[in-house]
Amino acid sequence: MRAACPRTLLRSAAVLFPAAALLAGCAAEPQELRVMRYDNGPDIPSEGLVRVLDGAGRLGYADASGRVVIAPRFAFGYPFREGRALVTFEGREEAVPGSGGELHVWKSPTWFCIDTSGSPAACPKTRASDAGRIPDPIPEVGTDVEDRP
Repeated sequence: MRAACPRTLLRSAAVLFPAAALLAGCAAEPQELRVMRYDNGPDIPSEGLVRVLDGAGRLGYADASGRVVIAPRFAFGYPFREGRALVTFEGREEAVPGSGGELHVWKSPTWFCIDTSGSPAACPKTRASDAGRIPDPIPEVGTDVEDRP
């Protein structure tokens, strides 16, 4: 009889899970994921999911129990809103002009939305102030995302 896989745990600002469990079986050693920092603290769960980063800086999503729901594979992603999250595989973080380096925005030529299973999905059409930082309007491919007041 095969031993049970270790349970996914959420501890402080780290998520532990068996690295190979997402594919098949369990890893001997758990892989550590860090909860993404947002506004000088750990990311705030949105629609039951929190953003996590792996050792290479790739972003994924875990639930409140610490179970990885969407494996880290994105360069950046926004919190979920209306069952969707705006994500990208590329880009860079830049300081917002005039913020003295206190505020940042992620620039990317390619954005798309995913659903809570990680599959591509249509983006909601909502205002940024109401959409958990999903911009308004959702950008066309090849444009940068900025959350304007």
